[in-house]
Amino acid sequence: MIPPKLKDYLLAQGASKTVHSGNRLWDHLSGVHRILRACDSADYVCTAGLFHSVYGTQAFKKVTIDPTCRPEVQALISQAAEALVWAFCILPRPKLLEISLKRQTFAWANDLEGATNPAQFAQDLIRLECANLIEQRTLYQFPCLAHKAQEMRMLDREGFSI
Repeated sequence: MIPPKLKDYLLAQGASKTVHSGNRLWDHLSGVHRILRACDSADYVCTAGLFHSVYGTQAFKKVTIDPTCRPEVQALISQAAEALVWAFCILPRPKLLEISLKRQTFAWANDLEGATNPAQFAQDLIRLECANLIEQRTLYQFPCLAHKAQEMRMLDREGFSI
C-alpha cells in the first residue's frame, strides 16, 4: 500500500497529469512501487521506486519535482530513498548498470552522494532499474539486467513479472 501522504504529494506535483510511456507518470511510479513491493524489496527501495524519475532522467526529460526541492523530498521519503532517486535520475542508466553487471564492477557507486554502503547501493539501484524496465516492458533489451531480475525473483521462470 502506498502511504497517502506520498501519493498526495506526487499528485500535487502533477504526476497524474504527466504522460509517461503511453500512460500517466503516476501509473508508472505506482507500478514500479508495486513490483518492488511484490518481490519483498526493502521499504526505502520501494519508496524510491515511487519517486524514481521525479527529477527527470536522460530518457524522461520532464521534471516533476525541481532538484532544488531535494531537502523537502529527503524529509518526506528518507535520505536513503532519495539518494537512490537522485542516482537514478543523474546516472546514464540503464546502460551503465548493464555494463556494470557484465563486467562485475560497480566502482561508480563509490562516488555517489548518499551511498554509505556502495555495494548495497549499487544492488538497490539495479533492483530499482529492473522494476522500472519490467513496468515499461523493456527489460528484454538488457540481458544482464533481465538475468539479475530473475535472480532477485522479480520474474518467474518464464520471464514474466511477478
